[in-house]
Amino acid sequence: VSEDEDELKIHDEIVEKIDADFDELENDLRKRGTN
Repeated sequence: VSEDEDELKIHDEIVEKIDADFDELENDLRKRGTN
C-alpha cells in the first residue's frame, strides 16, 4: 500500500466522521426548532 492510499483512507474516515457529526448537529437543531 502506497502512502497516497493511506492518506486517502485517513481523509475518507475524517470526512465520514465529520458528516456523522454534522447530521447529529442538524438533528439537534431540528428538535430545538420544533420545541
